[in-house]
Amino acid sequence: SGTSGTTTTACGAGLYKAAHNAYYGTSYTCSKVNAGYWNNGGGTNATGSVISGKSGGTIAAGRYGAAGATSDQGSGAVAKGYYSTGGGTSSTPTAAGNGCVSGKSCGKVTAGCYADATGSTSSCPKTCPGLYVNSVAGSDDISDCYFTTKGGYYIADKTDTALTKCGNKFYCPATTLYYPNVTGDNRKSCPDASSSTDTEALADMAW
Repeated sequence: SGTSGTTTTACGAGLYKAAHNAYYGTSYTCSKVNAGYWNNGGGTNATGSVISGKSGGTIAAGRYGAAGATSDQGSGAVAKGYYSTGGGTSSTPTAAGNGCVSGKSCGKVTAGCYADATGSTSSCPKTCPGLYVNSVAGSDDISDCYFTTKGGYYIADKTDTALTKCGNKFYCPATTLYYPNVTGDNRKSCPDASSSTDTEALADMAW
């Protein structure tokens, strides 16, 4: 709190003042709580502690807050492709201590996952579907999910969980496909309908 004369006043929302010696006739000012923390008044330290009757703590999961935040919702939600379990200090966090406070987890969503909405609270909010099990860290849309087929096989439908053999009159080269695959994206018609079956590449055909 601050003092002026004989009056003691609690710090306002988002502010704090640690315990201190107060001298008569001297005014004292409060400071902003640290980024990643908040209070609604009466702060006693930079990390969300407050006097009785007030509330404070770390910024809520999926959110981030600049210094001086007055609610657990802070400044806004973390961006697509990112997450925070709380105490966020940036909309695009990279790791605890660089995007969220110590003791919390944050960063890009993990490979094989994606976050197509803001405000994610876990490292894998959505899992890439079916055969499309791969994605890079920080993916922000299902279309980032991909799979590399093996030669002689193709993905017949985006919901498939197993590859389909290429079949007569087609060749199927190994191909990296992104979700959603249009049926037969890596299945090509043979130039000669009587040519060989289940081949991996045009050069493999027997004429």
